[in-house]
Amino acid sequence: MNQQLQCSTVKQNLLLITTTAAGEKEQYRGERIFINTGALPVMLPIPGLAESNAILDSTAAMDQKEMPEKLVIIGAGYIGLEFASMFAKYGSKVTVLDLHEQFLPREDDDIASEIKKDMENSGVTFELGVKINRVDDQTVYYEKDGHSYEAVAGSNWQKTKYRKLRFRKYWNPIN
Repeated sequence: MNQQLQCSTVKQNLLLITTTAAGEKEQYRGERIFINTGALPVMLPIPGLAESNAILDSTAAMDQKEMPEKLVIIGAGYIGLEFASMFAKYGSKVTVLDLHEQFLPREDDDIASEIKKDMENSGVTFELGVKINRVDDQTVYYEKDGHSYEAVAGSNWQKTKYRKLRFRKYWNPIN
């Protein structure tokens, strides 16, 4: 059920949630309150990306009737890694391309290393520190260390649904 809600901070560690249709109010108290707003697909500004017929955003990827034989995921963020893991377990040959040289740079090195090793053992390959030049109907063109490469197209990018949540006085947004 998709309801519209208004959320306001009453004081530290206390939120007041009002359903706009019914006007019902509920208070939530806690040392930590997580607000998961969901995400929407976003198109990256890569030449040819929007015109490619082979591109899947995360919504379209979930609606696939058949698994692709090969899949390239641009972006080694959490959602991209989730889809890489899922498609690899279903038998797709998955390559993840990412701009960053370091895998999961915001995570502890030991944890990131174990996640990467586990995914590589599942058949996922990683190309880190790459620059995506363009995408055509079936191919992603990218550079790494001054060399040019091609990979079969596929993708996953998302942005947060709600950017206008204003809780900075009491809360620390994570994403």
